[in-house]
Order: sequence, then C-alpha cells, then structure tokens
Amino acid sequence: MLRLSTLLVACALLLAMAFAVPSSGARPHAHAAADGSGWNTNATAFRGRNGERFTWDCPSYGTAASIYGTDLYTDDSSVCTAAVHAGVISLAGGGSVTIEIRPDAGSYAATTRNRISSNAYGPWVGAYAIVAATPVNPGVAAGASAWSASANAYRAWIGAQYEYNCPANGTVYRIWGTNTYTDDSSVCTAAVHAGLITVKKGGNVKVEMRDGLAAYRASKRNGITSSKHGAWPGSFIVVDAPDGPDDPEGVATGDVTVNGKPFSAGAVKYGSTIDVTRGTLKLTAAGVGNILTFGDGADSAQYTLNKIVDKVGKKKRTSAELALGGGDFSGCVAGAAAHSAGGPAGKVVRSLWASGQGPLPHQGQVRERHGPRHQVADDRSVRRHAYDRQRGLGPRARHPAEEERGRLSRRQLPGEVAVTKAL
Repeated sequence: MLRLSTLLVACALLLAMAFAVPSSGARPHAHAAADGSGWNTNATAFRGRNGERFTWDCPSYGTAASIYGTDLYTDDSSVCTAAVHAGVISLAGGGSVTIEIRPDAGSYAATTRNRISSNAYGPWVGAYAIVAATPVNPGVAAGASAWSASANAYRAWIGAQYEYNCPANGTVYRIWGTNTYTDDSSVCTAAVHAGLITVKKGGNVKVEMRDGLAAYRASKRNGITSSKHGAWPGSFIVVDAPDGPDDPEGVATGDVTVNGKPFSAGAVKYGSTIDVTRGTLKLTAAGVGNILTFGDGADSAQYTLNKIVDKVGKKKRTSAELALGGGDFSGCVAGAAAHSAGGPAGKVVRSLWASGQGPLPHQGQVRERHGPRHQVADDRSVRRHAYDRQRGLGPRARHPAEEERGRLSRRQLPGEVAVTKAL
C-alpha cells in the first residue's frame, strides 16, 4: 500500500491528478493531441518557430535513436531519445514530452546520460530543448513460458517488469548471481533460488530489469546453486522474492539523490530522504508493489520513504509511506489576513508526482477540505500529484466542503493517498 502524506501547520496541502506545467513563460502550443509521436521522429517540421512549444507521445518499450547535443539538441535529433538522455522519461516507460523550439546553438556537446550517448555536432539550422514531461510506469509485460528462458531480450528497458509462466515439474538451468542475476540466467530457476516458486509446482514469476553489475556472487538456496560472474551488461531481480532484500530496489533517471548523494540504481533503505525534483525514481519492494515518483523540475520534490507495518486480523501488512519534506515555508502566514474566499491560490512550495500499480480505494473523484488541508484525488488513474502551497487559512475554514463525481466506495483519510499494492 502507498501512503502519500505530509504534516502542515499553516500552509495548505493539495493532492491532485494533473500534468506537469512548464516553469518558464514561453508560449505553449495550443494543440489537444500530440504534435509528434514515436522514437524515430524529430522536430525538423517545426524549424524556425522559435519559442513555440510542442508535445510528443513516446510509447513504452522504446528503442533509442540518434541525438546530437546536451540539454539543447539539434532539431533532427529523436525527441523521445533526447528526453531519456535529459532524464525526464525512460525507454521502458516512455511518456509525454514537451519541447521548445530554439535557434541554432552553433555547437552541440556529446555526453552520456541515463544510459544514452549523444553525439557532438557543429553549426546546424535549428534546435530544441526539453521543457516538461510526464513519465509513464510501463506496468507488467508478458515474458516467456519456458524454464530455459532468460531476460536478455529486455536488457534495454531498465525498470520494466515481465511476467513469466514456469510450468510444473520444470528443468533447472544455470543462473549467475544472488538477489540480482545476470540477464542471461534462467528466470524460472532464479525464482526457485530466490524462494518464490518450486521446481515441482512452478508458477508465475515477475522480474524487473536492472543495469549490469561489476560482479555477481554465488550462493546455494532452496536446492539451487548459482554461479559467480564478473562484469555483465544486464541484470534482473525477482519481484516479491521472499529470500530477496527487505529494502526497496530503485532505478533512477535524471538527477536523483538519496540521503544527499547522487543515485542511479540499487537498494533504497527505508527511512531514506529522496529528492526527485529533477529526475524520476521507480521503487519496487517485495510484497508491497512498485511506484514511479518524479518532480516537475521547478518545485522541490523531496520525500522520506517510511515503512509502515499494520496488523490486519492475525496477519501483518507492510505498506510504504512517502512523507513530503523539504521546501521553504518561511513565507507562510497563518490567520484570516492571509486568506479570504476566492483569493489567490498561493505559491507552490513543493510538488511530488507518483504513478503506481494496483487497485484503488475508490472510484471517481472526491475533493475534501479539512481545516488547513485540501485534497483532490482522481482515481480514474493511479497517477498522483501532491503539492503544498504557501497559503494561510483563517480560523473559520474548518468545516469540510466536498465535491464528488462518480461513485465512491470508500473515502480517503485527510492527508494521505492510499493505493493498494502500490508502493
């Protein structure tokens, strides 16, 4: 279960489904549909329309194409690939990308970022910059149905999950690694090694793709012996493996920090402080689920990952809480003088987006106002947006006002968003 929460004293909390809003004042392009689509498309059709913005649809499970430049790209560069290079979407998930047309920069630098290498180039006739994006959590795709099947065909899609069907009375094949396995290892055999299934009964297995490691260690578990290996270009983990690590595993794009240090991939301990203001982080935890968190590149997007264990009947239920943090609230002023009906909404102090998987606690839309807290939740999608505004509330704003659309099967608690089985 996911809990997205915050503690406020004098400033309001708003939880909403929405799309990223560009932070600069350039002119947006007023088209409802995407202006471009696909991983092999570029922006040459909009050359010379400097300052205008256009949107691109980048499907999940993309294939990288050629790009030239860093931050500013030649207009014949693949828009979707440039967005991965910029760290705002991934090859696995894709998403919606907004670009702004720019004049030629004169020269374009080559760099390697987020597993994408760009090319250098001299003078060109046009350019663009990535100004906003909404990444997508790709969900779970179908894998193979054989004990001999590995995962190396999915090496490029870091963070993507695949479900394999392992028939009963299977045949054991070779594997390399412990907890994290080389992507040419037998998925079904790795799942037995990790304690998720048995050779006799088989079962369905989900794996999540990971970057390659410098070394993989050998071990013997559940009657299966894995081998050690040196550096390898791709890996996978077995999702929900009982013998796997307790802490969530994360894959980042862009500039993400965990406890103040740059982070790209690996374990993320509960209690860690995470900043995704200028990047994305997909978290996966055994028995809990997975979620993609990201910021809008402008407002602070920092949270603490907390582990919550509740007792439900005779069983314990583990959930993860994303507690918003950071941001400068020094400008917040309490009292009626800072707020009047119909007044300005105030400045956004911090903003966090989250997109998870799993059934939702209710359907439709509910808006609640509980004293100093404001909530908006649209459960027709699992995408969440939580942000705090710099806004004071008067002492009379304590009576709830609600707007409801659709059917409600359960009301949300003030200050939290719960998405069942989504970290």
